[in-house]
Amino acid sequence: MDERYNKRTSENKNASRNAQGKKKEPQKSGTVLVPDKKSKAVSEEERARFLSDDDYIPTQKPKKEAVKGKVIGKIDPKTAKKRKKKKNKKIRRIKSSILLIAVLIAVFLAVSLLLFRVNTVNVYGNVRKTDEEIAALAGIDLNTHMWFFSAKKAEDRIEKDPYIVEANIKRSYPDTLSISVLEREAVAVIQSASAYAVIDSSGYVMSIDDAASYSDIMTVSGMGASGYKVGTYLGDENDFMAKTLFSILDAMTQSGIIQDVKSLDISNPLSIKMVMRSGIAVHMGQSDDASEKFEKLAKVLPWLAERGYTDGSVDISMKGDPVYSPPYTPTPAPTLTPTPVPTPTSDVDDGAVLSD
Repeated sequence: MDERYNKRTSENKNASRNAQGKKKEPQKSGTVLVPDKKSKAVSEEERARFLSDDDYIPTQKPKKEAVKGKVIGKIDPKTAKKRKKKKNKKIRRIKSSILLIAVLIAVFLAVSLLLFRVNTVNVYGNVRKTDEEIAALAGIDLNTHMWFFSAKKAEDRIEKDPYIVEANIKRSYPDTLSISVLEREAVAVIQSASAYAVIDSSGYVMSIDDAASYSDIMTVSGMGASGYKVGTYLGDENDFMAKTLFSILDAMTQSGIIQDVKSLDISNPLSIKMVMRSGIAVHMGQSDDASEKFEKLAKVLPWLAERGYTDGSVDISMKGDPVYSPPYTPTPAPTLTPTPVPTPTSDVDDGAVLSD
């Protein structure tokens, strides 16, 4: 058996050497690999010619090279035990860390829910509104939690009030909220027969009342208060009276005399009249060149106050310097006292008869 196998193996090696010098042909289907060191593709017929079923040589897998520090094949039980122990220790360490973090988070949340609650509310910039009113507008109470409080929504609620232009809220941990507001300033109240509409310098309607309770701001007559709505602006682009009023208010604000005006009458746009708080009447004329006219008036008013003038009138309707006129005092008409006529005397003797 060994001799026959060696003989056939030698023939196979010789055939392989002869085939090395020939051109390699594409591998055909149905070929198998001869399991020796120099594996070549041969057909089933060639394989059957020198190998029988009893002479089959099983395929040998290449041996792995030994690596330093590692055992190839069977692992040492002691090494396996050490590895398992090390792995279990690492897993226990990870689990302990996760548990510790979860406990710390739970404690932090519990403490935060108890401590981070609003205890102090500071309000800045409010003049007309009280601190309590601002806090109520924001929807803040002392049980509100700092985390669950929405500053943006609270700011929107405050700004819905017609007296508030802008609101800004900041948190100061652990328990303080700071609210800064910018209030609108009422500069005039439009007077009509039944209502009073309070406006700011831009014509924004802040409130509409049925009684005059704004003695500290200017009263405007000549415009009806009907049709105005709180939270909106006066008139529209085509409203001539509203545009006239806006230009006058703007010029008064720029010149700094708006707080000194007691009343404004624009019922006749060609002959606008004002009364100052000092008692001086002002004839403005038309609203053209309002800024220039009020700048001149602002220079004249202190001059009149220094001299004690509390009445009279100032005309700023014309070009040039303002003209002051003292109050008109009518001159009393002269009274005529009748002069008695003397009684004529006569030297006629008694009993004398006067004839013609």
